[in-house]
Amino acid sequence: MSRADPGRTVNPRFALPVWTELSRQRATVLVHPSPFSRPVLYLPTALFEVGFDTARVGNTQQVTAAQIEQAASRFWYDTAMSGSLPTLSALLAVTSPDHVLYGSDFGAPCAGEDVLQHNARLLRTSPLLSPAERDGLGRHGAELFPHAFARMESPATIQG
Repeated sequence: MSRADPGRTVNPRFALPVWTELSRQRATVLVHPSPFSRPVLYLPTALFEVGFDTARVGNTQQVTAAQIEQAASRFWYDTAMSGSLPTLSALLAVTSPDHVLYGSDFGAPCAGEDVLQHNARLLRTSPLLSPAERDGLGRHGAELFPHAFARMESPATIQG
């Protein structure tokens, strides 16, 4: 599903059956901002898309902040260009290190080789993670994608 066209949202008549079936199958769903729509104010669309498209809900279900925090702690997060102390600290305030996996955003317009290497270096030396937690960044994906992980010759490690 995409919400890449300004002013358009996913049709609920389409979305509900899709989410229902994904839930029934206990599927893993990757949610990622798309860099392919028009920039807003000459800034990358992803800076606006996630916050604006996900933050406005009517709360007719009377969901509490504690319920949202508890649900968010169960999500899985990747480290794509977020190895800095402030960013990683904010992430670890939401979830535990066992729900964080390595991600590079390789191929994104702002993810050049130098940026990827810098982020990997930050993660490898982060005082916020123990050595075991740092090693886990490359292996936590096995819980989400066990069949893909089984095809790998060896567990992933953070290079750079």
